[in-house]
Amino acid sequence: MIETSNVTRASAGRHGYLMPDGAARAIEATPMPDGLAGKRLCEIAGAVETLLISTPVPMDFVDRRDDYRRQLDDVGLMRSFEKADVVGLVEAFRTHWGAAIPYLPSACDVPDDGGWLASIVRTHRKAFHPLHHLMLDGVLGSLDTTSVITNPFGRGPWLCSNPLAKHFGLATGMTLSMHRERYGRVATFECGCGYSFTRSVRTDGTIGEPRLRDAGPLLVPALRRLVKPGAKLRAVAREVGLDPKTVVRQALAAGIAVPWSTKPSGLPAGPTARSATGRSRRASRARRPRRDWQTIDREIAAQLKTSLSVIYSLEPLVRASRAELERRVAKPGYFAKRKAKLPRSSALLDQLAEDVETFQRRRVRHLISRYGADLKPWWVARAAGLKAGCLPMVREEMATLSRPIEG
Repeated sequence: MIETSNVTRASAGRHGYLMPDGAARAIEATPMPDGLAGKRLCEIAGAVETLLISTPVPMDFVDRRDDYRRQLDDVGLMRSFEKADVVGLVEAFRTHWGAAIPYLPSACDVPDDGGWLASIVRTHRKAFHPLHHLMLDGVLGSLDTTSVITNPFGRGPWLCSNPLAKHFGLATGMTLSMHRERYGRVATFECGCGYSFTRSVRTDGTIGEPRLRDAGPLLVPALRRLVKPGAKLRAVAREVGLDPKTVVRQALAAGIAVPWSTKPSGLPAGPTARSATGRSRRASRARRPRRDWQTIDREIAAQLKTSLSVIYSLEPLVRASRAELERRVAKPGYFAKRKAKLPRSSALLDQLAEDVETFQRRRVRHLISRYGADLKPWWVARAAGLKAGCLPMVREEMATLSRPIEG
């Protein structure tokens, strides 16, 4: 087995040529280990031989990543539609290749955080060594593919639900993407014809009904053809595959005059259109009664003082920042839009808001009052979560609190 080379810079120069007999040094072959280690080494040697004999079809980075994610999904190693279970993957890798790792190059080993194994199944912009791909293929081939698939909608292809498309009800190249919400996950299905809809997947596994996201460019021409005087709203809705109120909303958004009195669901996405009767569909806003801003200003000022006392009594300590005070008496951005109407509250908010240094000093005084003044400054800084640059401030506060009261 050839392991090292006799070639040096002075042996033949930069562009010189050496015969293989003089350039390579042969050493004795390492004996094949017994047991599981020998079996795994034979397995990877066979995979390398197959790779050298029959080169696979090249794939770009995105397709390779998606292929690995589909295989991981089949064996239950995907935590979500786009996130792999790195801990489980590393455990499966060590179970399969652990006995052979001492006999392989050090770059083949996998650290606890996944290392190259975690990167190869994520979005990346670099190539990996063929040996890494072969080892990952070996792990995926050794796992049971009967595990529960994390994607509740399967691997596809999925059927297009656009009744206006020629491929309606057929398996097309519809893509599926998922993102997390507070109540679970939301799957978005998008077809090449522009039609897309969403379905929710709650934490208990319940799948919601399809909800239209975008009807695509085929809807507006169909509405211009179908919406006319004497046309039945429900018949038009069945033709385009939408509910009646959504048909009215989409028609108004496209500027199509509708002959029906049914109100649209939600607000039109475009300019407000006029109905066939010539009357505007824009609803008139009721005039709001005038508000006594002076009384509101006094009430909010009192609430700010009460909120400051509440924040100071919290344990663990919470900084009485401007955002924290504003959040307790109103909603974010409330005072910035009403400075002229709430002069007293705005000025009091600026006065009561606690900056970072003041909050750090309050944390130091709190620790000293709890554990006494016989403490090391470094311990107080660390317990208060402060950096080394705050040690002079800590010593100053400790000196101030330990100073006897005169008189």
